[in-house]
Amino acid sequence: MALEIERKFVIHEDSETKLIKAGAVLKKHVTFTDAYFDTNNYDLSLADTWLRKRDGKWQLKIPPRERCTSLTCQYMELDSDMEIASSLLHNFPILANGSETGATMVEISQCLSEFARFTTHRTSYTIHDFHVDFDRTDFGFEVGEIELMNDDIQRDDGVGLHLMVEKVDKFASSIDFSTSERVIGKVEEFLQRFRPEHYGKLVAANIMGNTV
Repeated sequence: MALEIERKFVIHEDSETKLIKAGAVLKKHVTFTDAYFDTNNYDLSLADTWLRKRDGKWQLKIPPRERCTSLTCQYMELDSDMEIASSLLHNFPILANGSETGATMVEISQCLSEFARFTTHRTSYTIHDFHVDFDRTDFGFEVGEIELMNDDIQRDDGVGLHLMVEKVDKFASSIDFSTSERVIGKVEEFLQRFRPEHYGKLVAANIMGNTV
């Protein structure tokens, strides 16, 4: 399980130039397709839990025990099928699908439906401990992301979380990528455009919308 701190920013004409001048190194250009899954009642996303397949590989994002007040996104990330299945079954027993020994991801997926799918063209840079991505989607949306990862932290480690959030916020300010308002991400934009009923439920639950 890894802790991911991510701060989104609006991409401007000079954003990549500004980042390179700060010392960033171009890492890669990559294209990938994400498919997001939930129950018909949106049990996962209404619990701020995000299950996706990225180019066929399962990934799960769950919230830490407590979040810091910040414009960053703060999630624990799992990418092992066994860990993902265990977490889902613990928090959403309905996904056991009648299994008494512990359902696999293949069995769990039978209880789920795809609610979003899009392809992202990503340009990635590294600078210090950060990854900075410029994402452009096949539905015409683009957004930048500053990411800091910690692969060895507990979900309830509030001190470690706070330090990482502070580090990301300071870095965003240092390269003038910070804003006073929350910048929405790819999934939120997709839901606003194409799944308004689902999006409305998430806004009502304070998962999306004007929340920090």
